[in-house]
Amino acid sequence: MIPAALGTVVTGVGIKLRSLNPTLGWGVAGFGLAHILLGGIDLAQNRYQLGEIVSISDVPDELDELSDEMPNQEIY
Repeated sequence: MIPAALGTVVTGVGIKLRSLNPTLGWGVAGFGLAHILLGGIDLAQNRYQLGEIVSISDVPDELDELSDEMPNQEIY
């Protein structure tokens, strides 16, 4: 959670810096966006380890049977 929040602040600072020095501003904004992305990945991994996120392989077999019974629909 902290890296994503920090990334938001750093991205905002980078956007503000663009008016003074565009290259530096975009660089700082890029680092902020990287922090947001990596913080989100970290948060998702922690929630998965706690069992709050269900893996696709954890889907019960009953749902697989339901999908076999559904008619195929063509998309036009």
